[in-house]
Amino acid sequence: MGAVTDLAVPSIGEDVYYAIADQMNKDFFLLGSQYRIYDEGKGVAGFKKFTEPSFCQGQFHILLSNDNVMQGINANIKVVAIVETNIYEDQQYTDINVIPRYEKKAFSDPIINTFKVPVTGQ
Repeated sequence: MGAVTDLAVPSIGEDVYYAIADQMNKDFFLLGSQYRIYDEGKGVAGFKKFTEPSFCQGQFHILLSNDNVMQGINANIKVVAIVETNIYEDQQYTDINVIPRYEKKAFSDPIINTFKVPVTGQ
């Protein structure tokens, strides 16, 4: 199709901090030390388009954090991976060039012949 239409993004819910990281940085996140991530955000939903080939393969971890220490929240996670593959090939085709022919025709007056035919039943 060449492009992906808008994905359904929810508009209501609790805010949650989210991040995408690899295994080593996930462990740093859980220990509370400094970590590096590929993408982060805060809200009820988020999306990211990765076009770098190294980010489009491998194992990634989704990190979630609730900023409200008094009340826990439920988080539903849905991950969609869309891969667009374009396949091109060279094909030969024959281009037909149609050239019309023009002719002149001379028409004369029509010749009308009259005949008498016997008809029955009248």
